[in-house]
Amino acid sequence: MVLLAMVGDGAYDCSESRCGSDGPSIHFPFRLHHQPEYCGYPGFELSCDRKNQTILTLPNSLILSVGEIDYMSQQILLYDPERCLILKLLHLNLSASPFSFTVYEPYLTLGDFSIFKCSGMPADYQNQYPDCASDKAIFAVHYSLNSLPPTTCKKIHEIPSIPFDTINSYISLSWLNPICKYCEGLEKDCGFKNYTKQLTTQCFDRPFTTKGTVKEPLIAGGVIGLILLGIIIMALYECYSSSKIERENQVRVEKFLEDYRAHRPTRYTYADIKKITNQFQEILGEGAYGIVYKGTLSNEIHVAVKSSQ
Repeated sequence: MVLLAMVGDGAYDCSESRCGSDGPSIHFPFRLHHQPEYCGYPGFELSCDRKNQTILTLPNSLILSVGEIDYMSQQILLYDPERCLILKLLHLNLSASPFSFTVYEPYLTLGDFSIFKCSGMPADYQNQYPDCASDKAIFAVHYSLNSLPPTTCKKIHEIPSIPFDTINSYISLSWLNPICKYCEGLEKDCGFKNYTKQLTTQCFDRPFTTKGTVKEPLIAGGVIGLILLGIIIMALYECYSSSKIERENQVRVEKFLEDYRAHRPTRYTYADIKKITNQFQEILGEGAYGIVYKGTLSNEIHVAVKSSQ
């Protein structure tokens, strides 16, 4: 029955998933937190929040929502629903993460952001403050300190090497490993080689649909499982039927032998007759040809014994 369960359900079930109907497709190297570890690459764990939004947790517990995942270009688009991304990136360090900032050269480069607090907002920077900042005197720019009035502004934070459009509350991250875009180009699934947690990957034929339902290989496995179950049931029934017939035949033979022993003619000595009739103690009847006595055989069978004159 364990074999049937493996055939029916799939011993390696890492079906494509989503957080909600509009969420991005989630498959290797990503996995949802409740799926087995071999379904995803280390550092690519996603989760679904209460609103069915797809969530990625970056180092220092930075939680961002996932907008898109491009498996062919190996990029993931992240955004902050609170539009406070620039301030949340203050302590972000991607050195321990498999991701790095995506740079679309020549249109986008990395630079240093500076967070300023000014006693009087410079007119040229009135639209640069983060939407989530309660203090509208705090704003972010990617200019040098020399470009701001030093008497009215003070730099309170600096965020090095992030894309210039991060002020728009979204970032694009890329990953180099694992390299699965070759599998995507072949319309195959990427996964760990030999279904283990070794960091070597290979391409597999896709056994799942985009909504996680079973495709033909798993359906075939279910059919095979049903066939095997039918064969097992038939074999058990045949064994039971054969055993039942054998037992019935044995009973018939034993009954025949017992009947034969009970009805076949048997010779008894006079001493046996005396013992059977208990010394001719009880008379059942008397006729012209002798007296009939009551007797009992050793198997408690009552008999009539006639003593001829």
